[in-house]
Amino acid sequence: MTDLHIGTCSWKYPSREGLVYSSREPSDALTLTHHHGKKGASLEANNKFLDVSLFLNFLDSVAPIVPPTGLFIFQFEYLNKDKMVSKEKFYHELGGFLSGLPSDLPYAVEIRNPKWLDREQGLYPAPLGGSWRMEERTGEDWSKIIRPKDENLHRISEVVLRMLGRGVEVFVNVNNHYEGSAPLTIAKRNAFLDT
Repeated sequence: MTDLHIGTCSWKYPSREGLVYSSREPSDALTLTHHHGKKGASLEANNKFLDVSLFLNFLDSVAPIVPPTGLFIFQFEYLNKDKMVSKEKFYHELGGFLSGLPSDLPYAVEIRNPKWLDREQGLYPAPLGGSWRMEERTGEDWSKIIRPKDENLHRISEVVLRMLGRGVEVFVNVNNHYEGSAPLTIAKRNAFLDT
């Protein structure tokens, strides 16, 4: 399974040797079309949205850790019509941005608009599911599984195996919010993939 890379979503907690790390920085500056404001306030456009020079400057600033970075993920919030008028406009802007980046680095795009997923653009649905209240449940102790999701892990493993069978390189990023401990979830997922 050389085309399978499994790792954690951040560097914010200790984890195990051999995991692949991905980076979302400086994601918010790049992927928010508008700045977050007070509820009800008018939207203020983000002039750094998909700014190639911002990302290239970021790469320069983290040059020593670029080689072990498994993937650079550009994570977008749900884009309603006030933030992005159409799927076509999004793909046009995204295409212009990606074409300006170094071609020898791996990138991924995470979007929250399910109807915008487009296999021709290389955007596939991902079986997700986490808990935004996991900090409360764990007490910020990320060393144990708090909310097991074995059935969902089996389904995800089946999807991963199908993709690998079609020759697709797969990056699986696991967040602590999924079950309570990304490294332990990864160990479980690896066991499911081996069965």
